[in-house]
Amino acid sequence: MNALLRMVDPAAYAPNLHALPFGVACTLLLAMVLFVLTKRRGAVHLAFAAVAGSAAVWQSGHVFLDLTTDPAVALGWSRYKYVGVTTLGANFYLFVLAYVGRLQSERRSLIAFYLLSALFLVLAWLPVDHPAALIIGVRRFYWGYYAQLSPPIGVAYLGMFVLQSAAAFYQVVAARVACGSAAERTRYGLLLASFGGAYLAGIDFLPCFGISMYPVGHLFVTLFLVLFAYSIVRHKLLDIATAVHQTAVWILTSFFIVVPLVVGLLWADPWLRQLSALQFTTVHVLLFSLVFLYVQHVQPQIDHFFQRRRYDLLRAVEEFNEEIRDLHELKPLGQRFVRTVERVLRPEQAALHLVSDGTGVIVPPPIVTGAPAGLVTPVEPAADPAVLDWLCASNEVLDRDRLGEIAGLDGGEQDLLAYLDRGQTQLVVPLVQGGVLIGVLHVGKKRNGRPYTTRDLRLLGRLRCAAAIALANSLLFEQVQQLNRRLTDTNADLESSNRVLQARNEELTRARNQLIHSSKLVAVGEMSAKIAHELGNPIGIISGSVQFCLDSLTLSGEVRQHLEVVARHAQNAGQILRGLLRLARPEELRLEAVTPWEAVAQVTALLNGRSVKRGVRFELEVPAALPHIHAVRSHFEQILLNVLLNSLESVSDDGWIRVEAGYDGEARSVTIAISDSGPGVPLPDLERIFEPFYTTRPGGTGLGLSICRELLGAYGGTICAKAVAGGACFVIRLPAGEGGAHASAPGVSIFSRTQQGLSS
Repeated sequence: MNALLRMVDPAAYAPNLHALPFGVACTLLLAMVLFVLTKRRGAVHLAFAAVAGSAAVWQSGHVFLDLTTDPAVALGWSRYKYVGVTTLGANFYLFVLAYVGRLQSERRSLIAFYLLSALFLVLAWLPVDHPAALIIGVRRFYWGYYAQLSPPIGVAYLGMFVLQSAAAFYQVVAARVACGSAAERTRYGLLLASFGGAYLAGIDFLPCFGISMYPVGHLFVTLFLVLFAYSIVRHKLLDIATAVHQTAVWILTSFFIVVPLVVGLLWADPWLRQLSALQFTTVHVLLFSLVFLYVQHVQPQIDHFFQRRRYDLLRAVEEFNEEIRDLHELKPLGQRFVRTVERVLRPEQAALHLVSDGTGVIVPPPIVTGAPAGLVTPVEPAADPAVLDWLCASNEVLDRDRLGEIAGLDGGEQDLLAYLDRGQTQLVVPLVQGGVLIGVLHVGKKRNGRPYTTRDLRLLGRLRCAAAIALANSLLFEQVQQLNRRLTDTNADLESSNRVLQARNEELTRARNQLIHSSKLVAVGEMSAKIAHELGNPIGIISGSVQFCLDSLTLSGEVRQHLEVVARHAQNAGQILRGLLRLARPEELRLEAVTPWEAVAQVTALLNGRSVKRGVRFELEVPAALPHIHAVRSHFEQILLNVLLNSLESVSDDGWIRVEAGYDGEARSVTIAISDSGPGVPLPDLERIFEPFYTTRPGGTGLGLSICRELLGAYGGTICAKAVAGGACFVIRLPAGEGGAHASAPGVSIFSRTQQGLSS
């Protein structure tokens, strides 16, 4: 009781800067234990908390050993310190067994190690004069008090510590040999290397046997535990490789300062003992500042080195999210997704299979990019609908190495393994949107042989969420495009059918009009034959008799005038009868080559006298180089004469009549347009004026244009009327004959009938 009271007496302690690093390490370890336990409570985490707790007891004992000035108090704190020291090896062995998953199979060896640790803990608390006591006293060094161990018992304790360490190493090596992948072996190898660095703490046992060696081993233990705690909390023990790498780099970089520092302290130990308290404290403050500055400059560089890859991956994810905004087509989007997965995870192969309409049917071919030659592309899993249903329902990434952690498989691990073996697949990533499985991404093993970490799966999760939304939108976009294409094709078919229907209607209209016209012609022909037979002879007699009287008799002016009127009307009646006969009995066509320019010139010459009297001018724009046409010359000239006479009779004095001609190369036809300055043709009459006996001019017979259309139809030509501003326009089209020059120059001629008559 007196010893306990002296341990809590402030008078037994004095300030000592050597206690500062141990105090910092102890505080850090205790905070780390609490932090890990608040995050997770698994077997590995509890075992880690036990290791860190033992180390915290060890470090806190160091603190009070450096602060006390009383040897009896130092002895009490030495026994307290060995509560942590004697249990550290057993707790570390517990952690290794939990990490490699062998707690049940190695529970006997674990219990044995804890019993040995308990034995040496009891020996540490025996009186210093007891023959079996582990601690036989304390010794004052320049940094503070340190426990002195009994040589035989201390060596036995070190033997137990080495045995526990060797057993832990053996378990890691055995787990490394038994693991099935190169990635696991690599991870365990790196773990062994990091454990070896932590065991440099064994140098702290040298002062226990009287060797003046400053106890720096606690720094390695603290560093190892801090990195391991970060791995547990941050990566859930699934990214231990990163922590191991950091440990190895820390050990390597620290070697260049710790070793020279230790050697320097050993070399300067006699000199340090001669310094005053102020000088001694100043030297150690400088050394501590040197180490602190070194750590401050090296640690950010190491952290930056190991975090740079993470930043690159996050940037790749952000770039993917930016790029998919502008990608709407399915194939480019799928290729971009696969390329991003290859960039982020660096697998040997990756393939995206799309599911058709959520029915479980895989759409061939898969989207694969960058697969090296010789690797097997993951096969289409169309024969595994149960797996697809499970992927859709769970919406979880399926990892070959973690099948045992997946709940709800109900003994289906073998089916999943068979499914994964079919395509040498390590990860199966379902892309689910709105409860519908859109696609499945199959990812092979990593190229470096390492396993996929939690960070990898987290990044893959971010990618697949964005990809699922983008692919769903792309599928909708393609469906809309397909629908638009179908609508366009349907519309084109409807338009084509409409054109065919319109053409059929036009043909029917023409056939109906032709039938009506033929019926009219038949009726006109029958009537014309009767009229011509009944009236032809009397009109011929009247015309001949009147002409005889005019030629043979001497008649007064009034009588001659009346006879001339009779003769003129008899002549008109004869023309009407001849037109009727032509409609009734078409003549046999004897086609010949007719030059449009010559026919127009001859017809306009016939009308020269009448046009000059009225001051009407003809404007001819008929190229002489036009191809010839095949027609009966007299019929063609009669057609031109009928149209020109109609125009001449409709225009007023001092008017004009324009005749234009040209060649249509595509239709291979000659076009003659006759327009005038007359009143024009009313729109309702544009088609009716070609019907027999229909006329808009007083005194007209209504047969001229009908005969023109009939004759042109026999030659394969057409005639139509158009309403133009300031007059009428009749357009005649006839097929061009073979040979002959095409219009290359206008050859325009303007005729004036007002003064000089017909001239060119």
